[in-house]
Amino acid sequence: VERKENASPVIIQEELINMGISAGTAQALTTSPSLAQGSLATISYFKEQENTQGVASLANWLTHNKEQIDYTSPEQLVYRYKETKSSLISDEALINKWVERAVKENPETVAEIKAGKTPAIAFLIGQVQKLAKGKANAIVIQTLLKRSL
Repeated sequence: VERKENASPVIIQEELINMGISAGTAQALTTSPSLAQGSLATISYFKEQENTQGVASLANWLTHNKEQIDYTSPEQLVYRYKETKSSLISDEALINKWVERAVKENPETVAEIKAGKTPAIAFLIGQVQKLAKGKANAIVIQTLLKRSL
């Protein structure tokens, strides 16, 4: 998979959004040219292999593993993502503890979400993942966050 060496992070960010990745995640993956190019190459490779199923989950995983993007091939990153995904935590009771903590520790973000700024939920998902060391199932996190808010 080739990296788009001449594409600017802004162009790549738009391309990631068009692939179905949230604006917040796309922004986090395009903070530098090399990060943007590596993210796009990895997600494009994944889409070639897996179609579009799981692209958002991969993008979220990449935001927590940015340091690997510059020196790891897209193929290796997808392999590592799949390995991690197979060991995800889906226990709702455990994840709910992290959700409750993230909600309690981020009242400003909760207020934004309640005011209708739904993209802010991606930040809370990231906070829960930080507490879970990236091992929590993002779909379960999102479901529990929506329930608690």
